[in-house]
Amino acid sequence: MALHLRGYADLDGLAALLLGEAVTEQSVVVVPSMREREGLEGLLPAGSAPLVWGWRRLGLEIFGLAGMPEPTVLDNIDRRLVVETLDDEAALEPAFFAPLADDLGELIRQGVEPDELGLSLDCDRCRESCPADEAPHLLCRLYHRYAAFLDGSRSLDAAGLEGAAARVLGNKGEPFRERWRGRSFLFVGFLSFTGGQLALIRRLAALDLTLTVLHPLTGLDDFPDCALQLADVAASVDERTCPVPPRLHRLSGGDGRLQTDLLCRELALWSRGEGHFGDEPFPGWDAIAIAGADDTDRVEESLRRYRIPYVSRLRPALSEGMVWKLVRSAIEAGRLGWPWEETALLLSSPLLAGPSFPRVEARKNRPRGEGAWRDLLASHEKALTSFDATVRFIGLVEEGATAAGLLDETIRFLGETLAAPERMALLAEDDIDLDEEGRAVNGALKELARRRELLGRRGNPEVWTTHRLAGERAVAFLSLVARESSLLPPLPLTGAVSLYGAGLPVLTGAAVVALLDGDHRRWPGKESEGPFLSEEILRRLHEPGRLGPLHLPTAAERRRAREGLFRRLVASGREILLCRSLQDDSGRPLAETVFAEGALHSGWIGEGKRLELPLSKLVATSSEPFVDAVEPLVEPRGEARSRPVAALRPEALVAPLSGLDRFRLCPFLYSRDKLEGPTEDLIDPVELGTFLHRVWQEALPSPVPEGSLPRAVTETFDALLRRGRDGGDYLCSLLDRYGRQRIRLRNSLETMARHLEEAEASGLAGARRSSQPEAELPDLAFGAVRFRGRCDRMDVLHDGRIVLFDYKLGSSSTYKGHLQLAAYALALEERGQSVAGYAYLCHGDGVISGAFDGDAKDLLRLDQGAKRDLKGELEQAREVLAAFAEALTEGRFAPRYDSDHCGRCVCSSLCRRDELLREEESDDDGLL
Repeated sequence: MALHLRGYADLDGLAALLLGEAVTEQSVVVVPSMREREGLEGLLPAGSAPLVWGWRRLGLEIFGLAGMPEPTVLDNIDRRLVVETLDDEAALEPAFFAPLADDLGELIRQGVEPDELGLSLDCDRCRESCPADEAPHLLCRLYHRYAAFLDGSRSLDAAGLEGAAARVLGNKGEPFRERWRGRSFLFVGFLSFTGGQLALIRRLAALDLTLTVLHPLTGLDDFPDCALQLADVAASVDERTCPVPPRLHRLSGGDGRLQTDLLCRELALWSRGEGHFGDEPFPGWDAIAIAGADDTDRVEESLRRYRIPYVSRLRPALSEGMVWKLVRSAIEAGRLGWPWEETALLLSSPLLAGPSFPRVEARKNRPRGEGAWRDLLASHEKALTSFDATVRFIGLVEEGATAAGLLDETIRFLGETLAAPERMALLAEDDIDLDEEGRAVNGALKELARRRELLGRRGNPEVWTTHRLAGERAVAFLSLVARESSLLPPLPLTGAVSLYGAGLPVLTGAAVVALLDGDHRRWPGKESEGPFLSEEILRRLHEPGRLGPLHLPTAAERRRAREGLFRRLVASGREILLCRSLQDDSGRPLAETVFAEGALHSGWIGEGKRLELPLSKLVATSSEPFVDAVEPLVEPRGEARSRPVAALRPEALVAPLSGLDRFRLCPFLYSRDKLEGPTEDLIDPVELGTFLHRVWQEALPSPVPEGSLPRAVTETFDALLRRGRDGGDYLCSLLDRYGRQRIRLRNSLETMARHLEEAEASGLAGARRSSQPEAELPDLAFGAVRFRGRCDRMDVLHDGRIVLFDYKLGSSSTYKGHLQLAAYALALEERGQSVAGYAYLCHGDGVISGAFDGDAKDLLRLDQGAKRDLKGELEQAREVLAAFAEALTEGRFAPRYDSDHCGRCVCSSLCRRDELLREEESDDDGLL
């Protein structure tokens, strides 16, 4: 037995180990997947040409030399279909089949026998008629049936290929030993092995073959990697640490978009010797890799905007392309009864009606339902043909067909009926930017056809042609096919940044590696357990000690594994740019991954630079480096020009406190509050907000029994709607006509009532003495200006303190930073009344956002990301009110070009913002 363990910290160390192994054409290199071949070729010594195998190739070689026929190997899709046919009693929802099939695959992969799973459930024996119906017992029962199916059909699950090959070597290993004796086997790039892989390696070692495992190190003590798994059979162990650890630079952007923008901005500046990395030599675009992001579309958008050359190294799933998105949109539109918005968007696709779709007529008539659409499209032959084909396809999906039939019809619908590749080819002739999209569409059809062709070759189970799938089960099947089928990556491009997906291939590195989303959500990520394999079952399976670490790992082991993976990723380059967002899409703060500090503290990586771009610094100043024609400036370069100032002398120095936030956004905008912008809203949001206030005013004054606030609010809503409709109210007639808008508003009121009822249960209800709707506030004086306001609702507590409420129609993110209630509180405080806190009731997302002080923080349960600092908000409101009063006194309102509102402001032409930006571009062109 000759098994050697060689550990490396970075890819330079791996290249040195490969050189020392004297790799030749007589060597066999086994890699985690065949996608690692490209990375391996860059690490091998020049002139070496070993055989490069994946696990499947190694397994088939073992079967062949043992005189056994090539087995029928079932993949994830096959397993999913078989499991569904075995579920004749539980009748699971389609959503459960994916995790169920995944759990079965993991049990097979780790070599857990069905009887072992049964023993972990305290069953003395397993039987076909097992009466238990809990999730683990269901998994156990289906596992026994699936194992019996594999035996009866002489098939092999792909997850169990290595384990099956190990068993063959145990019985008929001599022919393999004779064929490959004298060759060296190198297993390269494995952080750890699965149960089946570990069993196979041990069998190979027992045949006296020369095995060398070259594995990445993590720098973590007692980490369950290859070295720990094989320590008992290793003939030698050698670990080479990195002499100079990579540097970790931390880049933080305000949100997900700013995170990628900040990275691309710094790369663009670095390429010309500027920015935070300008003092170091630029490595070249092809020496940079970006990984770690699930949303690669967002990354590509930033790369294109900053004009950075890049090439995607991904093999995207078919589900990510235009073809499957079209199929999914068609299914959704059909299930919704062909509503006009969704159907119009669908038929506008270039793969369907495209330019021939009558957009103006559709918008005018707003058809709904199959018949209405046929009437509208009767005089538009191409659009009607596309619609008919789509309706027929969706009808087949809903009525049902076999898996093979569904695949056939999908191919026919896209390839023959719609002629998708031909249409995209014609479009690409006019627009070269669509060439890659056309290539993806053509690749999707070829991949579907290839998968269909395999059905007749490899002896797939009969379920493909006998078991019928309809409705949600058919959609789930097609979704699985789309996820499991990958497309070719885009065409290569030299001198470009390499863009990867969520991870970086284990044998791939670069001089500079940018890792996105380096926050606690991904590293270590959210701890959870599946619906079938609970933590308790995992612990029981580990009790006998047969399963090694990382086999069916528990939550703690998964966290440890994530840290090891993080250590490997940050050792894949010389300079690591760890990027993260400061807050999520809901405004909740995000913490940096704790793995970074651990790696720095241990010396695994070195400290680099820090750079932060919060939302408050979205626009660069003229004194900072910036990217031309991409980033706007606070002030244009060159001769400073005075901004236009609106002169407005009010008749009386009295202003509403409710106008404070509009003034804070932009004083010039406040001065033009009579201007109305273009809107395509079906219903006026101001009228809708007024109606919402009326609902709360009528629902709350009378005592509402505990647990009935949602019912009281919805009943009030229905009563007001009937009253308004009967009285000819225009808004109520619109709500009555457009059911989706009415249901959305009613649901938002019910949701907010439910949240408010739960929040009040935390303490406010018991502490409240009285409540007053539409409460007048005392005047607040700043110099000669008097501010006035009225609060939607004011609660007085038993100790005399006050709590303020304001009803908002939109989402909480819209009112982030609003100071309206802080100004109301300030007016009360100035009159000697104490304010315990305030809350915005945001109906758009059902979030209660606000600020409470001291012991009052327990009065109302606020969402974690929506809490504010009361004292800080009051102080900020005081400052803005002082500026507001000064502007009113002087009658001068200057624009704010750095306002978040600028992009959608109707006054941009009046304040000359666009003019100044155009002049800046013209001045730059003149200098050139």
